[in-house]
Parts: sequence; structure tokens; C-alpha cells
Amino acid sequence: MIKKRYLIYLSALFYFFIFNLHGQDIKVMSYNMQQPYGTNWDRRVDNAASIINTHQPDILGTQELHGYMRDQILGRTSGYSTYGISRECDGSGESSYIFYKTNKYDVDYANSGTFWLKDDYWNCGRGYDPDYNRVVTYVRFRDKATGNHFYVYNSHFPMVSYHGARVQSAELLCQRAINRAIKDPVIFTGDFNSTEGEINPIEYIKNGSSLKMRDTYREVYPTGSVTTGFGTRLDYIFIENQSSNSTLSTYVVNSPVASDHLPIVATVRIGGHSNLPIGQTIWLQNGNKYVSSNDGGSPITCDRPSVQDWEKFLVVDAGGGRVALKGSNGKYVSCENGYSAMTCNRVSYDDWEKFEWVAVSSDEVALFGFNNKYVSSENGSTSGMNCNRHAYQGWEVFRWGTANSSARVGDEVVELSVENSFYPNPCVDKLTFANSEPNVSLSIYSLSGHLLLDRTYKEGKHDIDVSDFKEGIYVAKVQKEGQTQTVKLYKK
Repeated sequence: MIKKRYLIYLSALFYFFIFNLHGQDIKVMSYNMQQPYGTNWDRRVDNAASIINTHQPDILGTQELHGYMRDQILGRTSGYSTYGISRECDGSGESSYIFYKTNKYDVDYANSGTFWLKDDYWNCGRGYDPDYNRVVTYVRFRDKATGNHFYVYNSHFPMVSYHGARVQSAELLCQRAINRAIKDPVIFTGDFNSTEGEINPIEYIKNGSSLKMRDTYREVYPTGSVTTGFGTRLDYIFIENQSSNSTLSTYVVNSPVASDHLPIVATVRIGGHSNLPIGQTIWLQNGNKYVSSNDGGSPITCDRPSVQDWEKFLVVDAGGGRVALKGSNGKYVSCENGYSAMTCNRVSYDDWEKFEWVAVSSDEVALFGFNNKYVSSENGSTSGMNCNRHAYQGWEVFRWGTANSSARVGDEVVELSVENSFYPNPCVDKLTFANSEPNVSLSIYSLSGHLLLDRTYKEGKHDIDVSDFKEGIYVAKVQKEGQTQTVKLYKK
């Protein structure tokens, strides 16, 4: 009996490792179900529900559903919940609801919401489309099985006749996704009212910004015609164009017909780059020893009993869901292609200095190098650490946490010591700073180092107007009698 249980445990552990190695598989559907006016919705609803029940998407981005239509779909399907609000200011009319399987996913409500396709996107009303309000619903999901997170942005763009409005919509959609507070993977669904042959906005979504997106259908079928309605293609599912992401299968549902659009489905595999601690200074530990840069003068080891300067690493966004680790010597960690011991002596980061952050748990990580191998601490106390393992197990899983110095502004290392708090974080228009000591200096910087606020506050709670701050990440420095605390702030 003991042997049988042991084998079951090993089998479960094996599948856990394999699953985390390959990422998470998500079956996504995008479906414009057609507004109800004069379209025989009462006769179409059963077919619409049948499509969902048959194809069982994990995530479903819808367009044109009214609230009561959503409720009728929920009543004819099982295991789903929805997120989204009406595009109209009085709460009536169409929405861009996102359906999701409740047994698989939780919603991070603090990082989910709705915005309108207009310059002042936070205000309800007409914008780029002069005829209708247009919204994007976005949700940050947590996979219950793995703890990994990802975003879904579900859109309904202006009509085909408004080309310029659709280009503006694509630009806003991408910028809002770029500015998301937490850099988890992104999926776009929607009726983009744009054909494949148009240079914009589809090409803008794919290549026009720093957020490069991949058309899942064309990843599987690079050529050939496809229609999702009106004899052309208007509906898409996009994933980030990264090596860790892939489309496993995709198709258009042609029958039964329940709308003037056909639903498009893609099963995607999303690599894990969730909860990246960008901008934080961290330590890494395996067993009871800490990873040390040795100031770049010798190979990286895992043999230190405590955290000092050489055991601190700044996590830098290296793009594409990868990170670079910057030591206290101002140099970057390199995997050296796995052929020799790792070092911390590079003045800039390139491919060998980029790592995929594979979240094993909330406080454990495996580092996946550009050579498609994992960093290992084995022999880390003798000949140095290496990036040469095909999978991660005990030696390749590091416990991590934030060091006493939690961020940098320029080249200055800042220390944590002063008691204070900021809330809400993320914030929108107002940020409250609560400090427990008098005459505390507060400075807020952009990530480029630009000083935005520099004031001295007495003991107590203080409201700070941040309405003019752009959406993104900022660094707050609190100073008192030579002690400094650095906090990362998120502006929505």
C-alpha cells in the first residue's frame, strides 16, 4: 500500500512539473451573438447555448449581448460566470461580457474593469465611434490549479466604415494592455470589425506597439480563406507573440447558426510569466543558503548563510515576459549558455542575460535561460552555479523574497526602514500616504527617474492628487533622518 501511494505521489509530481514546464492550456472562444432587435433572439438563444455546451470554452469573449440575453445564456449552460458592464451610461443595452469557467478561474477584481474607446477612456460616452458607445472589458484571471495569472481583453470595435476610429481603438487597446499594473500574459478577443487585408488596425495590433500580438488562427493556418460572418473575417483571438506561447488548435464553428457572426475558437498554451517582481530587489535561496554574485569577480555561488549586498538582485523587465537580474555591482547575471559557471559581470543584458520567471508557488521560482535550460544551485558552493538542467526539481527551485533594498532610482540603492503605508495601491485619482513620524520627506519618481513630487509631511494621513499621473508604475521614496524606504506604486 505504501509503495502504491508513493507511486501515485511521484506520478502526480511528474505531471505537476510537466504542466508547469509547458505552461497553461486555455480554450478561448470569441463570439458576437448579435443584438436582439428584429433578429429572432428567442429562436436563436438555444442554438447559441448549444454551441457553448458543445465546445466548452474556458474563456468566452462576447459582443452585443444585453444583460437579459446574458442571463438566458447562463440559464442554458452550466459552470460559467461573467464579468462586464453595459456600454451605456444608464446600464442598459449591449456589453462585451467575458464568460469564464468558475471551477477553473478566479477573477482579480482589483485589476479588472471596463474602458471606453475614446481619449478619456475612463468616462462613459461616445468616442472614436460617433454613433455608438464602444467598450473593452478586461479581466485578470487566476488559474486555480497553478496559481498563474493572465489577462483577457474583449473588444467590440467601431463599424467598418470608420477606419480611423478603428485604428485609434487598436492604439488605445494596446496601450492600455501595455500599461497593465501586473505584467501577466495577455489574450485579446473580439469583433474588431476589421478584415485581414487591412494594414490597420489588425497590423497595428500585431506589430504597431511594443506589445506584439499573434493571430492564433493564422498561426495554425497561414494561408487560405476564412469567414466569421458577412463573407469575410471580422473576429479574432490574439496572444502575445512570444516563444513561450503557442496555438494548439483553432477553428470556426459553422453549425448551428445562432448569429450573423460565427464563433471562432482557439486552444492556446500560455507560458508562465505571472507576478513578475519587476523593480524589486530580491534574494534567492536554495536549502539554507543564499545565491551570491560574488561582486562579479568569480562565478555565482549558492553558499551564503545570510543576505548582504552581494546577495541582492534587482529584477529588470527584459521584455517578452523575461527578466534580467542586476547585482549590487551594477552588472547583470549571465547564464553563459550553460557551458560554464554563471557570472554577474555583464554591463548590459542580451539573450544570455534573460530568464523566464517560472512561478512554482507564491514564493518559489525556477529560472529558465535562453538556452532552454534551468538554473541549478547544485555544486553552487564549489565550482559555481550553472544553467544546464532540462527540468526543475529540488536544486532548480529557489525560494525568493524582497531584500531590504526594494528598488533603485538611477544607480542609488535605497534601504527599507521607515514605517509608512500607501493606499489604495493601485490608485486612480487619489493616493493616501500614512506616516507614523513627523517631518518625513516623500519623493515620487517615474521609472525613467523623472521627479514628479517632492514634499515634507507631518505625522498622519495625507491625500495626494495623482489624477495627472499617467497610467503605469512609479517609485515612491520616503526619507527620515538618513533612512529611506522605497515603494512601488501603481496608477490605473
